[in-house]
Amino acid sequence: MKLFMRTFQLARLTGRARGQTGGLLIETVVALTVFGVLGSVVLSGVQTSFISKRNFDSQSVAENLVRNQMEYVLEQTYKGWPDTYGSVTSTPAGYSIVAKAVKYATSTDSNISTIEVTVYHEGQPVKVFETIRTNR
Repeated sequence: MKLFMRTFQLARLTGRARGQTGGLLIETVVALTVFGVLGSVVLSGVQTSFISKRNFDSQSVAENLVRNQMEYVLEQTYKGWPDTYGSVTSTPAGYSIVAKAVKYATSTDSNISTIEVTVYHEGQPVKVFETIRTNR
């Protein structure tokens, strides 16, 4: 009985009833878990945003390079298929361009060809553009 009284007095002094010890630890663990999950979600969003921006920048540069290359190809004399055209010389670091004349669909006429411009970034194709060109 004395042991019960002593435990009751200790519980009354600390403001806790019997059986409520350890509640603060559980609340702390739950709060840390919630903050950990929220932190992971935020970091995941930042990483996704960074990857999107990098892809957008790469596509934007490739689009400009395709436009410049097509203007340059159309200034050159006509070349029948299969042949390649010269590339613009001013490309950003890590980018390369290939412009070639390929057979147009099922046509056997060498005066009509498809011009295919491919932009590569670090060896990987980023953008491919095709147009038709004739020698008339």
